[in-house]
Amino acid sequence: MKSEQAVSDFSYGGKLPRYKKKEKEKGDLYVQLLTEGKIYKHVLHDLRHAKKGDDVWLGMFYLGDRDVIKALLKASKQGANVRLILDPNENAFGRKKFGLPNRPVAAELVKKSKGDIKVRWYHTGKEQYHPKTLFIRNKKNATIIAGAANFTK
Repeated sequence: MKSEQAVSDFSYGGKLPRYKKKEKEKGDLYVQLLTEGKIYKHVLHDLRHAKKGDDVWLGMFYLGDRDVIKALLKASKQGANVRLILDPNENAFGRKKFGLPNRPVAAELVKKSKGDIKVRWYHTGKEQYHPKTLFIRNKKNATIIAGAANFTK
């Protein structure tokens, strides 16, 4: 709440409702708020540790960060099933585009992985496919990193 209150103070000047901290609940879910550089750090860490039999799904508007690209290739090389859903980057916020950066990055990933990395293109019209979502599942756990932050430094 502290991080969100800072944004609210800056943007709107309004106070968010306060919530009382409850006792620690028991269960099999763990939630962690990541902001700024921590998101990028965790994305790279989780991709670099994906291994044979793990499922990696990534949905992105722009995929262009070289370290993320390298980590996706490493995950694939280690035997993870890497699947991407990308925006075709043909338009962005009403402006015509030519597929950058996703088209050449997707071609690079498919080529360097010898076809092991699978890419699907989200069918867009005048809108964008604008998620920043990573899902990694292994035999014991599943991790989701999702939100409004791009996976970049």
